[in-house]
Amino acid sequence: CLIPKRSFLLLEDFALEKLREFGSGLVGGRISPMPVGKGGRSECSFCEYSDCCNHRRQSFRELDSEDKYRLLELIELDNGKKEDKDA
Repeated sequence: CLIPKRSFLLLEDFALEKLREFGSGLVGGRISPMPVGKGGRSECSFCEYSDCCNHRRQSFRELDSEDKYRLLELIELDNGKKEDKDA
């Protein structure tokens, strides 16, 4: 098992919520696209819109190994906020 089931469920909830937030932010013009990558390769290579997107020709934010730990911290913080609201 890579991560405990509870952690996976938190990650899943967090990802779905962020996907909704970012999607509406992109469509509404409140968030600028910022591709990420690792090892000189952008995630744009997996995107079906990369041929018509201007960001493919621009630089991207490089991911490092510390990003995964920061993500877990953000998920835990976000979950704590939700639990405070529910109480």
